[in-house]
Amino acid sequence: MSSVPIKPLSLLESLSSGISQSADALADTHGCDVSCIDQAIDALKAQGFDIRIEKSQVTLVAPLELLSAQTIQRELEQRYSLSLGIEVVPEVGSTNEVLLRRAFMADDPLTIHGKVFLAEQQLGGRGRRGRSWVSPMAQNLYLSIGWCFDAGVEAMAGLSLAVGVAVAGGIRECCGVDVSLKWPNDVYLAGHKVGGVLIETAGDASGPCAAVIGIGINVAMRGASSNAITQDWTALERHSEFIISRITLQFACCLS
Repeated sequence: MSSVPIKPLSLLESLSSGISQSADALADTHGCDVSCIDQAIDALKAQGFDIRIEKSQVTLVAPLELLSAQTIQRELEQRYSLSLGIEVVPEVGSTNEVLLRRAFMADDPLTIHGKVFLAEQQLGGRGRRGRSWVSPMAQNLYLSIGWCFDAGVEAMAGLSLAVGVAVAGGIRECCGVDVSLKWPNDVYLAGHKVGGVLIETAGDASGPCAAVIGIGINVAMRGASSNAITQDWTALERHSEFIISRITLQFACCLS
């Protein structure tokens, strides 16, 4: 067996159903020593995941819905008759950065039109004015959408406000909480920031031009990662009476 540490998210995927598994079985699944499983469990606990260990049986106390491109695409087709380019990755520097880089490398903004890129974790999430967006693993919603405008930047007037209104409306619909929009694109709940929108552009200012629409929403935000946030914040699960599905929330915000 390998003694190379495994990624905590990889172990989280194995535990996400909430079914108890032995540490030895998990080690076999991941091709590593039990000590590596122990290290990954400690890392997950530090991020706020409730993991119980009894008689060598490992259990994620609250089953977890991980993002799935196949599930998202299937729901889009069945519920909305839409087919978009959905991509989900375990971790990334910044979802916006990925789509922007693809547009610049192809020298054609149309390459990212209708693309939706989601990540379970951002290692370099960005907010407005160069601020960082704290993006812990499998707790919140981090996504970017690419959309092209033939008329150029002028056609994007009011886009930020429109997206902010859609995100706020989607949160209200999905979570049953009273959020407000702080100009131009910050979403607040009970006086604390719960989400935000970052729009960046690629292409010719006179057209065609692509907007990369980044959306971040604090759904859970457990564990020590929240200590890095430098402004008043909150998370939806602290206020909503519902069990929040991040996939359903994504639909509500993007298709509102």
